[in-house]
Amino acid sequence: MNMKTTGIACLTVGALIAITGEGREIVLSNSHGTVRIDSVGALVTSYVPTGGSDVFFRQTHARKLDESWYNGGVPICWPWFNKQGDPGSIQHGFARVKEWTLVSSENRPEESRAHLRLEEKGNYRLDYEVVLNDSLSLRLEMRNLGQTHFVVTTGLHPYFAVSDISNVTLVTPIGEFVCSGRQDTVHQMGEGTYLVLDRGTGRKLSLRMFGNTRLIVWNVGPGVAFDGFAPDDWKKYICVEPAIIPRADGFYLEPGECRSLGMICTAIDKSGRK
Repeated sequence: MNMKTTGIACLTVGALIAITGEGREIVLSNSHGTVRIDSVGALVTSYVPTGGSDVFFRQTHARKLDESWYNGGVPICWPWFNKQGDPGSIQHGFARVKEWTLVSSENRPEESRAHLRLEEKGNYRLDYEVVLNDSLSLRLEMRNLGQTHFVVTTGLHPYFAVSDISNVTLVTPIGEFVCSGRQDTVHQMGEGTYLVLDRGTGRKLSLRMFGNTRLIVWNVGPGVAFDGFAPDDWKKYICVEPAIIPRADGFYLEPGECRSLGMICTAIDKSGRK
């Protein structure tokens, strides 16, 4: 049975919703797989293609989102990336720790979608669309509702699960990069398709990025104590992030203007099947 509804006040919605002490978990599920979204931060915490394993990493000791960083899933960095906000401001912006509203959701046999919103009237509105079919599509739309412009640096911060960081190769339009140990590189590459190859599992991730001006590759590396991290957690992920940074390259969002940023992730196993 296909179900569709609008508004978060109703609990019987197209996507399943589980209420926890930390917010609501929105579950998209169809013949292609399952996606889980935490309404706090509109955080996609899990994407499991049918017959496959989770595309995203989650730290061993998951915890409630607060003003410290949550390591895993796909955090949204807005309206600034890293520490590019005002002095003393929260790292990676406030969008990732606020409760988002579920505007609508829909589960169909071949495609499911959820639309979440974060809005401050007279200032800004963020719309986040998550679509699950044979790929996972994430699209962040940002609109200035105010009377003056403001500077935005932004990014999606996906943690892709891997067998071991030493097994990973990133294929880009300008060449291949073998990953091992700490990674913290800002590539001057924008929109395009990138491949993450995991020699340990044979899985290939095709990542089509749009709206970005930079590509960031990041892994904290060994010997860094992260709250919630087990000692070997750093080996289990690679972040490949579409972003608009640094602050000098950020954009003025003019009154009434709308900009988008996102990615489409397709998981392909070693047999070539999606």
